[in-house]
Amino acid sequence: MFAGYDASPISSFQYVSLDAAGRRGAHWRPQHLAPVLNHKRLTDGFRACDDDAAGEKCAVFRTFAADRAKVLPGRPAKLVYQDRAWDYAADLDKRDFCDTMTTHTLVVATAAVETRVGIPCDALDLSPGRFVNLGTI
Repeated sequence: MFAGYDASPISSFQYVSLDAAGRRGAHWRPQHLAPVLNHKRLTDGFRACDDDAAGEKCAVFRTFAADRAKVLPGRPAKLVYQDRAWDYAADLDKRDFCDTMTTHTLVVATAAVETRVGIPCDALDLSPGRFVNLGTI
């Protein structure tokens, strides 16, 4: 039944905030920007900017997200969505359980979106978030 089964890499994600000096701040979630914003809608916004940075969908997303991010606790300079990949079969003892990651970064002051692909993983931060949990909506 499982002959020839090839386990695909694990994909996980993390929401990280950075201050103006690039130091890691509190974790955030899409719902902190708006109660109806979920993971899919957030990633759709970032993908719209990847596909057409000058397009209307990207402009609407950047303006919306940056305006909401300006009032988050701690006043983060950047909101980063990390999409992390780990081939656990090949790298079982890999530090931070990650081989490479793609990051989508919203620069709050300028509402710019930056995407970086295939970059080395940073440390996995498992500390509890400092934002209030909105619960299930």
